[in-house]
Amino acid sequence: MQDVFLLKLKEIGVDIDGTISRLCNNVDLYKKLLIKFLEDKNFEMLIDSLENNDYKNIEIYAHTLKGLSGNLGFVELSKACSEMVENIRKEEFHSLDEVMEKIKSQYMELTTMIKMF
Repeated sequence: MQDVFLLKLKEIGVDIDGTISRLCNNVDLYKKLLIKFLEDKNFEMLIDSLENNDYKNIEIYAHTLKGLSGNLGFVELSKACSEMVENIRKEEFHSLDEVMEKIKSQYMELTTMIKMF
């Protein structure tokens, strides 16, 4: 992984320093985890659940994606997923599409950048 790549991730708000520190400064492990993130299906499952108004699974997939993104330092994606989980728990279903747009935007930006490296 190139330093330029890490800087670009930092520029879009990824907590590189905190994440790599939690990984005992193992940048290679971070790279492997980023690749694994691309393989994860929780985002797709979240979209499917939202399309089917499956609130139980929306909560599950959003919560899982929140944890994954938080562990990788994807602060904004984690926040958006947290908002989705909170809205489900409060039964505020009217705002789910709006929150999903935030999640999609963050997810697409991150995955596009990760795929470049």
